[in-house]
Amino acid sequence: MQDAPSDTFELPAHLPPVTWMRDGLHIPRPIPRLVAEVMDRWMGPGTGSRMTVVNGYGYIGFGAGAQTPNLETAPQADPGEAWREFYLPRVRAIVNRLLDADYSGLSPVELLNAFDETIRDSAVAFAYTMSPVGPLSMPAQHLMSFCRKRFGEDGDLRAVTLLQGFENETAATGSGLVELATLAASLPEVGAALREGRFDAVATLEGGAQFERRFREYLHEYGRGNQTWFEFHRPSWEEDRSVPLGMIAAILGQDRGRFAGAQARASADREELLGTSLRDLTSDEDREKLGMLLVASRDYVAVIEERALWQLGANHALRFPALTLGQRFAADGTLASAEDVFHLGFRELETLGGGAVIDDLAQTVEARRAAVARWAKLTPPRFLGAPPPPGLDRIPMLSQMFGLGLEASEEAGIVRGVGASRGIARGVARVILDLDDAMRFAEGEVLICPFTAPPWTPLFGLAAAVVTDAGGVLSHAAIAAREYAIPAVTGAQNATVRIPDGALVEVDGAAGTVRLI
Repeated sequence: MQDAPSDTFELPAHLPPVTWMRDGLHIPRPIPRLVAEVMDRWMGPGTGSRMTVVNGYGYIGFGAGAQTPNLETAPQADPGEAWREFYLPRVRAIVNRLLDADYSGLSPVELLNAFDETIRDSAVAFAYTMSPVGPLSMPAQHLMSFCRKRFGEDGDLRAVTLLQGFENETAATGSGLVELATLAASLPEVGAALREGRFDAVATLEGGAQFERRFREYLHEYGRGNQTWFEFHRPSWEEDRSVPLGMIAAILGQDRGRFAGAQARASADREELLGTSLRDLTSDEDREKLGMLLVASRDYVAVIEERALWQLGANHALRFPALTLGQRFAADGTLASAEDVFHLGFRELETLGGGAVIDDLAQTVEARRAAVARWAKLTPPRFLGAPPPPGLDRIPMLSQMFGLGLEASEEAGIVRGVGASRGIARGVARVILDLDDAMRFAEGEVLICPFTAPPWTPLFGLAAAVVTDAGGVLSHAAIAAREYAIPAVTGAQNATVRIPDGALVEVDGAAGTVRLI
C-alpha cells in the first residue's frame, strides 16, 4: 500500500462547505497521519470545535458541528475560584493518571483499546480546561471594551497590560529554569559541563546529584507535556532533556537578574499605566468603573496560563499508548523504529494489531514522512471552503487570540502585526522555528518565531523583544512578553520568512511594527 499525498490545499469532499480557518497558533507546522486522525476524533469533545487536517495543517470549521462532553459544572460563581477549587482538581487527577499509566504489559489489541480510552479521557480533561474560558473572558472583554471607548485605539493594549504582573504559571516556567541555572552556577563542575554541552555527564560530577534531583522535580512539574499544544508525536522535556538543559546553559552565561526582576518590572509597568489611566479618565464614575472591571478580571492571566500548562499535559498523554504500540511493532521488525507509528492511521494499526501484514509498509511510512517534510515548505492558505463571512474578524476571541483580521505585510523593510506588548527595542533577529534550536538564542536578541507555548517562556527572559507569525493580543506570546516587560508584535504572519536570521531590527510593541535596519 503506497500513499500519494497531495500538495494542493482543497477541503475534503465529505466535510461541510463552511468556512475553515487555519489554526497556526496551535498547529503551526504539519503533523503526521496518526496525530491528524486523533485530532479529528479528539477536537470536538476536547474543545467544542471541529478540525480537519489538510497537508498536515489544522483547520477549524465554523458551523461545522462538533460534539461536546457532558461535564460537571462548578458550583462556584467566581470563575477564579471555580478553576482552582473545581475544574483544576479534576484536570490534575485525569492528566496525572494518564501520564503515569503503565502500558508495558498490554498486547497490541489491548494497547489500541487503551489508546481509544486515553483519547476520550484526554478530551474530557482538555474540555475541563476550557470550562472557565467563557466566565473569565466576559469581564476581560468588558474591560477591553471600556478601555477602547475611553482611550481609543490604544484601549486593547492598555487593558491587557493592566492585567499583567501577577504570579502565574508562565512566569514560573521561566523562573524555575533560572533557579536551576543559579544552582548550576554554584556548582563549578556542573556549570562547566552544561556550558560545554556535556549533558550526559552532569549527574556523575561533584554536585551533580543535587542538581539532578532539583532538575527532575522541575521536569515533573513543567516538563511532562507537549512542547506545542497538539504535537504529541514529539517527546516532552521529561523524555528529551536536551532542550531544557540547553536553555539552562544559555541562561548560565547571561544576566540572571533580568529574569528575577521580570515580574517586578511587569508590576511596575501595570501600576504606572494604572496611574496614567486614572488621570486620563475625566470622571469619578469612570475611575470607579475601571477599578471594578480590574477586580472582576484579576484572575484572567493566572487561570489562562495555568490551564495552558495542563492542556499540554492532557494532549501529551496521547503519546504513550501509541508509542508503546510502536515499540511493539519495532521489536518484531514490523516497523523500523517506534516513532514510525505516528505515520500510520488507525485502520493500519488495527490491521497490524490483529497480526496481519501490510505490504510495502516501510515505503508507506517513508512516503508519509517525506510528505510532512515537503508540506513544511508550503504556505497554507488562511481559509478553506466558503469565504469568511463579514465580521468574522470582529469576533473578540478570533481577533484577540488568533490575530484574525490583519493582512500580511509586504511593505519593503517593514513587517506589521499586532501591537501586543509596549516598548521599543533594537537587536539582532534570531529566527527560531523550533525549541530544538533554542541554544542559538542569546541575550539581547529579538526572538522571531512562528508562535510560542509555555515551554518557550524561558527565552523571553533573554529576549530584547519577541515577534511571532501567529496570535493576537491575548495569545501566549503576548501574555509572556508583557510578563517579562519586553516589546512584542504578534500575528505578523510572515515574520519568520521576511526577517533574515541575523538582521538588525527595531521592534515597536505598541505600533505593532518591525523595521529592518
